[in-house]
Amino acid sequence: MMDYVNELSLTISKPGGVDMNDVRNAISVLADYTKTHFSYEEKYMRKNKFPNIVEHLKVHADFLVVLDDFMARFKKIYNQEVVSAVELKRLLQKLFKDIQAKYLKHMLADKKKYE
Repeated sequence: MMDYVNELSLTISKPGGVDMNDVRNAISVLADYTKTHFSYEEKYMRKNKFPNIVEHLKVHADFLVVLDDFMARFKKIYNQEVVSAVELKRLLQKLFKDIQAKYLKHMLADKKKYE
């Protein structure tokens, strides 16, 4: 998942400016992958009677809220005739910060359960 976040970061850091279509495509790939990954993981966890599944599903749901909120905000920016680079950068920085926080929480919570 973080590979897709890094790809998005590279997409918005290209010299010469940001291509909004490239950003939209990178976001779409990130969202699709995340939803597919979570779906597979949740099925696996249910099948194998994963301990603390309720808490884990909550982490997934929280993560998806962050992603869906970002996508809604990006869609508003994408549909504007003139896009503020500052506004786009601020939105993307918030996404990265939120994703990193949720991802780290997710990974650390799982690690503690198996130590």
